[in-house]
Amino acid sequence: MASAYHSNEAFFREHQNEWFETGTENPHSLSRSSFGQWVVRCQRLAKTTRQMLSDKTLRPLVLDLYRADVDKVEGIVQKEIYQVMETVGRYRNDWKGHTGIVSAQEHGRRLAVLQDEVTRLRGFLGGVFENWWLIRPGFSSYTRGVHRYSVEKLVGSRQIFKQATVDTSDVMDSTELYCYDVVTQRPLQLLHFVRMLAVPGSEEIACFFYNRVEKEGIRWVSYHFERESERVEPDSAVTKIINDIEEGEEQQRGHDLS
Repeated sequence: MASAYHSNEAFFREHQNEWFETGTENPHSLSRSSFGQWVVRCQRLAKTTRQMLSDKTLRPLVLDLYRADVDKVEGIVQKEIYQVMETVGRYRNDWKGHTGIVSAQEHGRRLAVLQDEVTRLRGFLGGVFENWWLIRPGFSSYTRGVHRYSVEKLVGSRQIFKQATVDTSDVMDSTELYCYDVVTQRPLQLLHFVRMLAVPGSEEIACFFYNRVEKEGIRWVSYHFERESERVEPDSAVTKIINDIEEGEEQQRGHDLS
């Protein structure tokens, strides 16, 4: 959702305070983000999307920002999805941060509770991502206004991803990740909060998620491997988006004065 809105700089600047706290000293900074804070941001972004979808004059704009058809966009902004995440967040805080040693029986009960929440989440999402692929583009050709790309479909935990061919009128960068809608044939470039990176000390590639900013760089976390599941390295794209969001208000005041 953030990637969709950030694809239009003017729109993002106009509305960013509705989704993110600004100011470099704010206690909810993206640089030290938490699960609960991400849920709140998702709820805000989803609310904006639902409002735009319900407005006939804004509906075409929001679908253009997402580069996707209406069924997919409606599918990821349902209130129920983020209610599940809120519930799981409370479980996480209660069990991980405010509990003592528990029995194997209690671990089993908690696992069953979480599995129920996963089932609920899958029920709400349905088949939204069946034809909305996470891809990494490769070689391309251009004919009569259409770019034909060889892409990797980044699905599952295997090292060898499925190969596919997609057509689009948009240009894609081979170093970026995209959500490609099979229906609209349009790719949405994703912000660097998720990346495909090499596992430290290995040639294996895994999906890593942004965690926080540290002195040495960006801390990334992967759930593909138990070993070497974390890595820290600089990423100027992540640093830039955080600065854009949290210093945006101050920068805008500077532009207005000038």
